[in-house]
Amino acid sequence: MVSLDEMATRKVSTPEKNVLFAVDATQAGAGNLEVIVRCAKDGTRIPNFLESTGRSGKFRIYFTPKSYCNEYQVDVMFNNEQVSGTWCFMTFGMH
Repeated sequence: MVSLDEMATRKVSTPEKNVLFAVDATQAGAGNLEVIVRCAKDGTRIPNFLESTGRSGKFRIYFTPKSYCNEYQVDVMFNNEQVSGTWCFMTFGMH
């Protein structure tokens, strides 16, 4: 089992400021974790960074919202399988 923390549905107030959330894959066993972030408006891929917290199976993921996009689709995959759907982040004060 892989889970996202509550930050995965938080609202972001400022563009160009990192959005950070955590993924816990400790119960999933060995495997490959992949995170894809896209602008929901046009599908543009947004660079994101995945780093281990130092504890086996726990990761921090962050990306920087862009001024041209106010909604993001975040897909989390574990061993090429979608993890419990898609999450969106909303930003405000940009449009």
